[in-house]
Amino acid sequence: MWTVGLVVANLLVYVGMEIASVKGGGRLFHEFSAALLERFGAWYAGALATGEPERLLTAMFLHGGFFHLICNLVALVQAGSQAEELFGRRRFALLYVWSGGMGSLASVLGHGHADVPWTALPFSMQPHGVGASGAICGIFGGLFALEVRRRGLSSGLRRALVVFAAYAAVMALLMPRLDHFAHGGGFVAGSLLGSVLAERRSPGPLPAWAFALLEAGLIALLATAAVLQAVRG
Repeated sequence: MWTVGLVVANLLVYVGMEIASVKGGGRLFHEFSAALLERFGAWYAGALATGEPERLLTAMFLHGGFFHLICNLVALVQAGSQAEELFGRRRFALLYVWSGGMGSLASVLGHGHADVPWTALPFSMQPHGVGASGAICGIFGGLFALEVRRRGLSSGLRRALVVFAAYAAVMALLMPRLDHFAHGGGFVAGSLLGSVLAERRSPGPLPAWAFALLEAGLIALLATAAVLQAVRG
């Protein structure tokens, strides 16, 4: 299951960051420094302008601290299991990567791209960004689109949407530096793609070879982003 794999990937990256943080004099289960986040692949103000687009993908596997990680993984397990069952694992993988990347892009444009004039907005204060929440909001967006397209599909789907509302409320209350650009961008991107995937699922699935190619492409894309970040870091 992709959901399990994504949870494991996020946990492994977090453990690696904790080890690096402690070696650098940091404390366990505390927020990571901006320097460490950027070293591991967080996006930062002007990341696109400096030719590091891979950070749009690597950032969604990083978290600012233990609480940030746990909140996202709980939501990922809840939403991911539903979405993977309803869309299929390959469509789910596409939805996750697409939403996470678009959420990161929305965050970069909203918070810190040198050529975008609205970065001076009063609430646009984030010098860097990390987290799977853009991708997770995209999963909920995809589920929302599916619910709109196929009403009455399942009670589990409605429960997932209720969890999303609770997740958004808790994150907004407990994390004052919440990245609304990433969440909104991920949700909108996921809703749009989810609507397309919901339409495509009914008339007949794409050939198996097409999904195998898509899956290989997603893995290659993420691997390339990780390698580029490792080389530059």
